[in-house]
Amino acid sequence: MGLMEISIMLHVGSVLFLLLTLSQFKLCHSVAYFVSLIYLYLVHERYATRLRKKLEFEEKRQQFRRRVLSDSESVRLNHAVEKIWPICMKQIASQKILLPIIPWFLAKYKPWTA
Repeated sequence: MGLMEISIMLHVGSVLFLLLTLSQFKLCHSVAYFVSLIYLYLVHERYATRLRKKLEFEEKRQQFRRRVLSDSESVRLNHAVEKIWPICMKQIASQKILLPIIPWFLAKYKPWTA
């Protein structure tokens, strides 16, 4: 954890403590206030930049999740499903998904009656 990764309130507190200490020893000049102001501005800029990058990353991630698959990606996905389906998905789909639906479907549509 670096110096710039701690909370902003700790930065503000440390600057105020430093200014208080300097004023106790009668060493507090306008230069100290100016330097502390610049330091707090730089800390704020770093936090704002980090927050902006984090929000941009989250937006890109959400946008990537919502985007439509291109033709080549859908072809690859279809190919993967064709290869995986006989190995593991056929039994899961037939036993856990279709088996509970079939009695309801047959009762509702009754294909043997005209």
